[in-house]
Amino acid sequence: MVRMSMLLLSWCWAVDIPVGPTRTYTTITAGLNAANNGDVLVIDPGTYPTPDDQWSARTFTLRGAGPGVVIEATGSPLFRVNAGGLVLEELTVDGMGTHQLVFGNNSDIVVRDAVLRNGQAATGGLVEVSNGDLTVEGGTFEGGVATVAGGAVSVRGTTSITDGVFLGNTAPLGAAIDADSTTLTVSGSRFSGHTGTTGTVACAADACTFSSVVFDANTVQNAAAVRFAFGTHRIEDSQLCANEGADLVLATAGDLTVERSLLFTNPLDGPALTVEPGASSTLLDLHVVYNQTPGAVIDAAGTVDLRNVLVAHNDTGAPAVSAGAGLTADYNLYWDNTGGDSTGTLGA
Repeated sequence: MVRMSMLLLSWCWAVDIPVGPTRTYTTITAGLNAANNGDVLVIDPGTYPTPDDQWSARTFTLRGAGPGVVIEATGSPLFRVNAGGLVLEELTVDGMGTHQLVFGNNSDIVVRDAVLRNGQAATGGLVEVSNGDLTVEGGTFEGGVATVAGGAVSVRGTTSITDGVFLGNTAPLGAAIDADSTTLTVSGSRFSGHTGTTGTVACAADACTFSSVVFDANTVQNAAAVRFAFGTHRIEDSQLCANEGADLVLATAGDLTVERSLLFTNPLDGPALTVEPGASSTLLDLHVVYNQTPGAVIDAAGTVDLRNVLVAHNDTGAPAVSAGAGLTADYNLYWDNTGGDSTGTLGA
């Protein structure tokens, strides 16, 4: 109770600290050194080369005072936060192709209408959160590179992304996002132009939800959109188009629902939807159209409920639906699939 009271008091006493070429504090580091818990650095337009800064048990906000605020990293990670927090608002943070931008350990990170770009690290090319929460409320994550996982973001905690744009990030696992042991919720966002080995988003989490999300023009070898490893997950009201890889959506385990979504014009080396034997899936109210695959466009090896789905105009080298023993298929419409419609009973 005493700790909470002190925290509330620190926030009540939070002040704005002006940073800029003509201000008392002319660098980001100087402003951070002068700040107390909860303070806000209000940064004038300009470019600020900044070495690596770190702090513990405090939360700071860095806010652009107008367009054209760019923080350029000269050390890695640029901001290291331990048992505290960081809010980035209305500014650009650039890793200069070499440096990770944010590392949070037991810390909460918030990105609000900011641009994070050109970072590099083993995990989390732009942002890495270990045992903390990540909140994105508008923002662009671009040009991140990870040599292991999470081209833009690697996160171990609760993650909420609203109106995010992820462009051209690269990693072997999770070209855009690697989410492990976490709840991941993504809405109103776009993932485009990613390259990697497994998953534009690699979701090994208890629950991942994608709502009104666009995946387009990603080239990822396995699961060009999302790979689900376990847990209970959902894709709804989304569009997946012009992606390339061995699969588009891959469920290796767990329970996946894909609903009210459009999967179209994906030139693939494997199925658009793959449900492996250890997984179960409900595929409802979908359009699966104009995809190119050497085999089936829906590989239903696990337990699959396929209902109200349009499977049409797919260029396939085998029947469009490969039916395992666990497939239930009713009220679907098949049309003009070059390899045929289904290996199983079509149903009602």
